[in-house]
Amino acid sequence: MSKVLVNINRLGGLPLDADIDMILAIINGNNGNLESDDKSDMNRHYAEQVVRSFRISKDLITREMLERYIKMSSIYIPFTLAQPEIIEQRIVAPLESAKRLACIGDYLASISLSGLVGEMLTVLLWEMNFNTIKDKKYGTVTDKKLFNNRFDRLQQSLRINIIEAFGYIGVDSANTLRKLQDERNEILHRWTDSYTMENIENIAIDCYNYAATLMKKILAIDLADPSSLKIDKRILDYISSFSKD
Repeated sequence: MSKVLVNINRLGGLPLDADIDMILAIINGNNGNLESDDKSDMNRHYAEQVVRSFRISKDLITREMLERYIKMSSIYIPFTLAQPEIIEQRIVAPLESAKRLACIGDYLASISLSGLVGEMLTVLLWEMNFNTIKDKKYGTVTDKKLFNNRFDRLQQSLRINIIEAFGYIGVDSANTLRKLQDERNEILHRWTDSYTMENIENIAIDCYNYAATLMKKILAIDLADPSSLKIDKRILDYISSFSKD
């Protein structure tokens, strides 16, 4: 039996019907008359979750930040891989930062990180599907023969075309990767005065949701039953490859 180390609720999130005003009151310490019941206890839990996620002083948290947090929580991801470190460092941690930065209004950094996650997911799909021979100096031997370069050094548009052509990703997911790449490039390379900050905010939220949707679909970690997880065999094989000498 394979063992997989996961994080639970790493990306956090509030439900669409969350009581923003009550949560904000709890964060600001203005909840002295709040009765102790299941609903108020849940709001306290949400308030604590928000403070942990935003990593800023509680008195700086605004209603607008919570509204963005809800918009970026429609893609709920209960489980994320904690190992191997390459997935944690290149995919999970940047996605967590992309959500936090968009919430606090640092939209350009969020867009950049969401784009990075899209690129790293593309590389992950190639590595876990294409069983190549590792070469520390040149990457993978087969990559060099096919592309005259390492796969991870190809342009993202070409990488997407390749994994789609090889059947490693479906049309819908490939198009989501393209939308993420296009919106990221539009802002980071072609930002003009025609974009308002509201435009940039919406693009940051869209880019995060594209990246989160893709990660959830590609890693596909879910409950098999109350005591165990189910995970794609390709992911298990990929994880296992890091434990081999």
